Amino acid sequence: MFSGDPARVLEVARRAEELGYDGVFAFDHFFPPGALPDRPSLEAFTTLAAVAASTERVRIGTLVTRATLRPAGMLAKLAAQLHEMSEGRMVLGIGTGDPIDRPEHEAYGLPYLDRRERREHLVETLGCLRALFGGTGWPGGRFVPAMEGPLLPAPRGGGPPLWVGGFTDAMVRLAAAHADGWNGWGMSIPEFARKADLLRRAAAEHGRVVEATWAGIAVVGRDEDEAGAMLEERYRRGMLETNVWAGSAQALVWWLEGLATAGASWAVLVPTGSGDRLGLLAREVLPHLREGGGPSPAALREAKRALRRRIRDLRDALPASERATRSRTIADRVLGLPELAGARTVMAFASFGSEVDTGPILEGLAARGVRLALPRIRDGEIVPVAFRPGERLEPAALGVPEPAEGGPLPEEAIDVVITPGVAFDRRGYRVGYGGGFYDRFLRRVRPEVPRVGIAFGLQVVEAVPHGERDERVDLVVTEDGVIRCPSR
Repeated sequence: MFSGDPARVLEVARRAEELGYDGVFAFDHFFPPGALPDRPSLEAFTTLAAVAASTERVRIGTLVTRATLRPAGMLAKLAAQLHEMSEGRMVLGIGTGDPIDRPEHEAYGLPYLDRRERREHLVETLGCLRALFGGTGWPGGRFVPAMEGPLLPAPRGGGPPLWVGGFTDAMVRLAAAHADGWNGWGMSIPEFARKADLLRRAAAEHGRVVEATWAGIAVVGRDEDEAGAMLEERYRRGMLETNVWAGSAQALVWWLEGLATAGASWAVLVPTGSGDRLGLLAREVLPHLREGGGPSPAALREAKRALRRRIRDLRDALPASERATRSRTIADRVLGLPELAGARTVMAFASFGSEVDTGPILEGLAARGVRLALPRIRDGEIVPVAFRPGERLEPAALGVPEPAEGGPLPEEAIDVVITPGVAFDRRGYRVGYGGGFYDRFLRRVRPEVPRVGIAFGLQVVEAVPHGERDERVDLVVTEDGVIRCPSR
């Protein structure tokens, strides 16, 4: 966009589609941030219109447009028309802007609002966009005047999805309440994971689901040495950003896997460096990110190890009081499941460490007269053993508590299995502690027996790395609700 060369932009967009990328996004600046006004910059919406006409599949979008650059009604018209021209491929990323953008307002005679006013203006703009996209009018507010509508031609599907870009917790909460997505620029995985968890919980308070997306500059080399040399070259040229990702293409694969486990549904990269970086990423990175792309067994093991580390760190960071509160909520949800209503024998587990506390679940089931079974490891396999709350437990494989006494129960007698896990996804895939005990056990249990995973919400990720031998669960119960997974 800052090249001032429309032909080059269109060439990159077409090639990105050919190489298998999912989307192309445009900055929305009248000249580069921090630069003088005499630097070129293509206008975002006219450029995206040309991209829409030159491509067929990739999503197109702004990342992000500044809400104060254009009147809300004009912005709605531009975005709606792009959504139609692209046959529903538009994403409208929008934000408040930062102090570094002020020179653009001064150069083009646009009003500049303070931080609080920019946020209020953004909320009104989102409300106006939502109303006009939906075929109704906007009643007006302090900054965005009333508009009767309608917006014609009406955009398909209620208009393009709205992503709010921002770093602070306040902007994350704003996105949770008013947008379809949130975008965090240049964040580390731990910081992104914390924001994504906040987004999920804040959206749930409004009865909404809002996706978390990431964007940032990526210095990607064929190996670590080349990436280091590229980063040094940026420093020599005075590019001293602290939020730039740098590493080899293989390292980027693992990093993106980690970003997905932190809750990201999109990663929008700004690849830098000489040579064909777009082609390098298409060859060395994209094939490993596609479902069914066939990672090697070693790669799969490493991806699972990385996921375990990250999710356990997040789970361990929960204060004990917060874990206790969330565990009680999860127990209530589990005990209310219809799958447990007629169960006579339930296989569960005794929690340890920072896991969801299963004590209330075990006590609640026992109070109903349900026969309980807990796992005991013998010769590398799970054996269901009878258990009553209050009986002695002893640490066994991987530190998991197992009954010190009690006799084995037949696997065919089990009516429901409640399984632990470090991470789950909405398809029912899970990652445990690495022994494969539950995968083997679940294959021996009757196929119709419901499998219930329990976890904190932060343990539910976009996609769990999995192979052919990994077993799925049917439900995942968290403090936020019950996820019913696709049929096995």
